Amino acid sequence: MTPQPYQRTRRKGATTPPGTVYVGRGSEWGNPYRVTRRGGRWLVEIVHPDGGTLVVSHHANAEDALTASLLMYAMYAEVCLSVDPTWLDPLRGAAFLSCWCRLGEKCHRDTLIAMLKG
Repeated sequence: MTPQPYQRTRRKGATTPPGTVYVGRGSEWGNPYRVTRRGGRWLVEIVHPDGGTLVVSHHANAEDALTASLLMYAMYAEVCLSVDPTWLDPLRGAAFLSCWCRLGEKCHRDTLIAMLKG
């Protein structure tokens, strides 16, 4: 079974469906490449676990920055999998992969779902 995307929410009374695995920042599968805007430029930063950041690319618009972030994440995920072939194993059999990104928007969880499909 391939997991489906699920948007995490803080809405009062909301529940997470059974079989959901959180893959956002702070999890083992979170995207360390964050898109931010500073001084009219869109940046992709890598977020270090200690909280520090490093700008890795500059872009004219948000769409280009997001695309770059997701391409970087795809390479990151491939490296993680080559270093640890069991990296995706906890996601196998999950019904949903949860992140804060809105459903229908580009998100790193789509990369994970594609990798799980094989």
